[in-house]
Amino acid sequence: MPAASRLANEEEILLRIRQRIKDGRLPVVFPERVNAGSGHKCAACDEEIINAQIEYDVQDARDSHWLRFHLDCYAMWQSECSRVRSRANGGSD
Repeated sequence: MPAASRLANEEEILLRIRQRIKDGRLPVVFPERVNAGSGHKCAACDEEIINAQIEYDVQDARDSHWLRFHLDCYAMWQSECSRVRSRANGGSD
């Protein structure tokens, strides 16, 4: 994928992550444990995680269901969690 297309896709996914954190579909949490697998839909971008990709599974402490992510989507979610927590603690964007 060309760098410009990948960047546009990452920006779109980041906007989805921000909205899902805002509306409560994704928690602001740094998980203690992450499992790996394949074959589910990503909680951040809604795309299927194909068998050739590694899936990152995090159990949602709010209700114990599993959140599944592509590696890049997981990294963006965790980065956004860090940003949200920083803002909540008086930091800036």
